[in-house]
Amino acid sequence: MRYSHTDRIITLASLCLFFSYIENIIPHPLPFLRLGLANIPLLVSLSYLPFSSFMILAILKAAAGAFASGTLFSLFFLLSLSSSVSSALLMFLSKKILKEKVSIYGISLIGGFTSSAVQIVLSSLYLGRGMMSLFPILSITSLFTCLITAYIAGHFKYENIKTIAYDEEKKERPDYLLLSSLVIPLFLTEMIKTTVLLLILFSLILTISVLIGRKIRPALYIALYSFAIFSSLFTPRGEVLFSIFSLPVTKLSLSDALLRASRLSVEVSLSLLLSRYIKKAGKLSLVVYLSTLRINTYNNTEGRIRDKIRKAIENPDIINVKSSKDKISRFILILVLFLFILSFSLDFSFFQGVL
Repeated sequence: MRYSHTDRIITLASLCLFFSYIENIIPHPLPFLRLGLANIPLLVSLSYLPFSSFMILAILKAAAGAFASGTLFSLFFLLSLSSSVSSALLMFLSKKILKEKVSIYGISLIGGFTSSAVQIVLSSLYLGRGMMSLFPILSITSLFTCLITAYIAGHFKYENIKTIAYDEEKKERPDYLLLSSLVIPLFLTEMIKTTVLLLILFSLILTISVLIGRKIRPALYIALYSFAIFSSLFTPRGEVLFSIFSLPVTKLSLSDALLRASRLSVEVSLSLLLSRYIKKAGKLSLVVYLSTLRINTYNNTEGRIRDKIRKAIENPDIINVKSSKDKISRFILILVLFLFILSFSLDFSFFQGVL
């Protein structure tokens, strides 16, 4: 069978998502400490894809990963997209300019450090410049993770990757009503300036998630508040409340940190609640579908982890993957919109003085 260029890009993007799944299985102490296995297909295809296709692959990698994790409609997707595109750009330029003078290890290090730098800089713009203090830690961890990623990529052969064709007629249109029910609250969240209201919203969204059987990720929210409070230590403003290792915790900085962390928590929890029910369309749908084939093959294959991964990459089982038929009720949609509109209204009403 003859495969189109688009087939190969989508296949490589599905590999990025598959490696993200494998990486999630591996225990990591903190949410931001990751091996970066999703970069393996990028490193492997660096010598084979033209610039435009390589950048499309980087965008699909970020979008598919955010969709799978449920953060496609949050600030985390923008961070992931920016870091993915920036690192891919520098990796491609390094390969084309330096050619044989730089090895796959050097390119991996360039991409890893670029990704870390972009994420830290953009995070500091939202959570405060204290986030910049995490850059040395991320740089050290990137040194090891990039070498591991490059080693694995160096043992892959582009020709062995199983390319899977897809049917253009199976594309689905997104549920625009559900999409708008997510976009409107996200917009209103950025307008709310009362931390108490955001915390109430956050609690209600988590409650709804539990009631409809959605999985809660407490580690993510704990990390959000921890990073926000940590960042506030480097921008003291207002009355000193107490000190942590000689660093003063001030009233205004802490209040601002809690506000930003609460906004992010609301956005992420809402995205996790509703994103699963949005019908996918276009290439992103195909990437998720093909990665699901690989994940199912990995889970259904006996033997060592290496053999299971090789089978999923080189010869995935072509089966019918059942899509989720459960749909969130209109009542939940109306309830979510009502809660956000009510909170937004209260924030600009006389209740604001009470809260």
